[in-house]
Amino acid sequence: MEKNEIKEIYFSKIITEEEVMEAAESTGFIQRKGGKIHPFDFITVLIFRLATSVPPSLRLMTSLLMKPASRSGIHQKFTERAVSFLQCCLQTVIAKRIAQNRN
Repeated sequence: MEKNEIKEIYFSKIITEEEVMEAAESTGFIQRKGGKIHPFDFITVLIFRLATSVPPSLRLMTSLLMKPASRSGIHQKFTERAVSFLQCCLQTVIAKRIAQNRN
C-alpha cells in the first residue's frame, strides 16, 4: 500500500465520501453527477497530495486525480463555490471532532 493510499484511507475516516458529496451538492460545487472531477478526489488531492509537492501546480493536480481532467477544467473549479465547499467540509470535520471529544 502506497503512502498516499494510507492517507486517503485515514482521510475517509475523518470525513466520508457521502459527507463530501453532500457538501459539494449543498454549496453548488457540483451541479451534475458524473463530472470528471469527483469532489472527494478534488479535496483529497488538495489536502494530501499537493501539500507534499513543491511547487504545486495544475499540471501536477491533473496527474494526481483519479479520472483524467484538463488543467483548464481544474482551473475552472477554483471558484467561490470551491471555497464554500472546502469550508463546509472543514466545518463537518471540526463538528465531528468536537462530538468525539465530548464522548
